[in-house]
Amino acid sequence: MEYFFSFAVSVAVQESLKYTVLSGLMAAIAWPAGILGLASVIDNPWGVCCRRSAQVGKQLAETLLTHSHGNRPVTLIGYSLGARVIYYCLREMSQREKCQGIVQDAILIGTPCTRNSSDWNKISEIVAGRVVNAYCRSDWFLKFLYRTLSMHANGVAGLQAIQSVNDRIENIDLTDIVSGHFEYPQKLTEILMYIGVNVDESARIKLITTQSVPEKMCESLKINDDYTVKKSKSVIDLTTIDTKKKET
Repeated sequence: MEYFFSFAVSVAVQESLKYTVLSGLMAAIAWPAGILGLASVIDNPWGVCCRRSAQVGKQLAETLLTHSHGNRPVTLIGYSLGARVIYYCLREMSQREKCQGIVQDAILIGTPCTRNSSDWNKISEIVAGRVVNAYCRSDWFLKFLYRTLSMHANGVAGLQAIQSVNDRIENIDLTDIVSGHFEYPQKLTEILMYIGVNVDESARIKLITTQSVPEKMCESLKINDDYTVKKSKSVIDLTTIDTKKKET
C-alpha cells in the first residue's frame, strides 16, 4: 500500500504547484509527466493483482464445477480484489454447462469491476439466492486507481449501484458505514450484519481476500516473488451476530 499512498501524494503535490508561481513550469511539463505517471500505474501491484484475480476467479470456477467442495451449495463472500475473484468466477461459470445449483448466494463488497448490467444479469442466472453489490460512493482509492487503469464507460460496481431491472440483483449502499476502501476489513462484521448474512450459532465464514489464494494456485498462475499472495489464516467469527436482513 506504500506505493499507492506515495503515488497519491505525488499527484497532490503536482496539483498544489499549479496554484503557485511555478504554474507556468508545471503546465509545460504536465503532458510528459502525465504519460510517465500513467505508465507507472499500468504496471503497478494493483494492476498486476487485478489481472491475477481474474485468473484466480477462473480457477475457482473450475474447482466449484468439479464439486471438489462436495455437493452442497456454497455462499461466496468477498471484498475488494476478493470480490473481483468471485465476479470472474461467476462469469466463467455462466459460460459452462451444469453450472446451476452450485452457488447459493454471492455477496460482493467494494468490487473493482464493471457495473455493466448485462454482465451482472448473466452471473445472477447461475446463483440460486442473492446477488449483492455492496458499494461505497466515497471510495476515492477505488475511484482513482481502477478508473485510471480500466476506464470503464459503465462505471465501477464498487462505487455505485448496478442499473438493472433484474430484481435478483441487490444494491446496498455502505457509504454511511465506511468512508473508503481501507475500512472494509475493519468493519466487515458490521457490514455483513447490515447486508443480512444469515448464519447459525456456530457459523464461521472464510473470506476470499487478496491474501487467501492457495500457494499452489499462485504457482500455477506464475505469480512472481514481488507479487506472491500469501495464504490467509484469518476467519471472521459471526457467532455473536444478531443478523437482520436489510434489502434495497
